[in-house]
Amino acid sequence: MSKFFRACAVAAAVMTSGSASAGTFSFSYVFDSFASILGSMTGSVSAGVLTVDSVAAKISSTGGNLGVMEFDFDTAFGGFHISGNSDFDPGTLALDGTFFDLAVIGLPKGNNCFNAPGFCLVSTFASAATGSAFSEYTLDESSFKISVIPLPATLPLLAGVLGVFGLMFRRRKGQSSVAA
Repeated sequence: MSKFFRACAVAAAVMTSGSASAGTFSFSYVFDSFASILGSMTGSVSAGVLTVDSVAAKISSTGGNLGVMEFDFDTAFGGFHISGNSDFDPGTLALDGTFFDLAVIGLPKGNNCFNAPGFCLVSTFASAATGSAFSEYTLDESSFKISVIPLPATLPLLAGVLGVFGLMFRRRKGQSSVAA
């Protein structure tokens, strides 16, 4: 029985350590009075730096160089490349908005933020592109907002309930084999 409890403790430790370092984040960035981006990204966090795995977002513009448009994309469905400066993988950014090295660009793979739809937030440079129009900006850290999308509180509760049911089943199975 003690082996069972040790296995449960190890599994719980692994589950909680994994959820603390990976997650989903909502974000927004305002390029200027015309253009902005709003979406979510998934990735892993280490020392306050998010390594981005996927991005789903909408670039919106009400005028300026991009004109009036909205452009949706989701890297999970393919067709986009996530990188950092000079096409280095993977793209990263600081959760406190003090460091940016993230480019999400339509394929073919390349780091040209102007020839394919997507956006760049790299060092002090920012850009938004739709494939037919683009605009470049000076990156403004205060225009970047990011927050963690929390794990639903019911998931740890569900895991605990399933563990209790498993323990009860194991005890009943053990009692019935002794009676026989």
